[in-house]
Amino acid sequence: MLRKSLFLFTAAFIFSIQPSVAQESTPDAVITGALEAVQAGLAGQREALEADEAKLIEFVDGLLAPRFDRNYAGRLVLARHWRGASADQKRRFIDGFYQAMLKRYATGVLEFQEDRIEILPSRGEQKGNRANVRTIVTLDNGESVPVNYGLVNRKDVGWKVYDVTIEGISYIRNFRTEIDSEIKKSSLDDVIARFEAEAVGNDG
Repeated sequence: MLRKSLFLFTAAFIFSIQPSVAQESTPDAVITGALEAVQAGLAGQREALEADEAKLIEFVDGLLAPRFDRNYAGRLVLARHWRGASADQKRRFIDGFYQAMLKRYATGVLEFQEDRIEILPSRGEQKGNRANVRTIVTLDNGESVPVNYGLVNRKDVGWKVYDVTIEGISYIRNFRTEIDSEIKKSSLDDVIARFEAEAVGNDG
């Protein structure tokens, strides 16, 4: 299982990426620029965002939406179930998954501290239209944890983040396993309904 606290922390990194940076940069430059972007965005309003969940989610969505490839991530998460899904199911799954993830992990932005992330030198991790950026995150107890970011290159908008891997565990693979098991026990429509309910705060 992914450590929730670390996932929250690294989610802040994903949420911080700005389109103007990504469109003109290499994957490493996109992640480097994210450090400054999220720090500047939080300056002077951490407490206000912490006290207002709706405002926090709106703030994070404004940072995340342009730079997180929800379509690519959703397709990878749905995996083999994607082919048999209708166009409406695909749309609702992608939207529901994104909104639920946004609500679940938005508080990660508040945990962001720039000096805890070290971006490692590139080792030729770019392959075609996909790239991997490696980082080390220092936890409260001093432990160093490897956190890697998967990016995909879109010709019209540049590099977008679609995955985060913590200690070798990919969030895409983690969610794919969870959702595949849930679909087998119920149905894709039930999974979509759960995401939609979670997104509006109705956890059942």
